[in-house]
Amino acid sequence: MTKEEQAFLDRITAYINKKSINSDPNQRATATTSQQIDKLKPIFMKIAKEDGCEISDVLVRYMDLSSQAAAEKAAKEQADTVDLGSLLKM
Repeated sequence: MTKEEQAFLDRITAYINKKSINSDPNQRATATTSQQIDKLKPIFMKIAKEDGCEISDVLVRYMDLSSQAAAEKAAKEQADTVDLGSLLKM
C-alpha cells in the first residue's frame, strides 16, 4: 500500500473515530451496509469534491483499500503466529 493510499484510509478512519461510527457493537451488528455507508457519506463527498471525482469512486477506492488492509493485517498476524505443533516436534 502506498503512503497516499494509507493516508486516504487514515483520513476516513479518523472521521469514523471522531464521529464514533461503529463504536457500539450492537448497532454495528444490526446496521445494514447501506446504513453504514450513509454515515460515511459526508467524508466521501468531501474527498470526492477535493479530488474532482464521483462519490462512488471514493466508495470503491475505500472498499478496495479496506479489503487490502484487512488482508495484509491477517497475513501479518498469520506470519506472527507460532505453530505450536512444530514446537512440540523439537
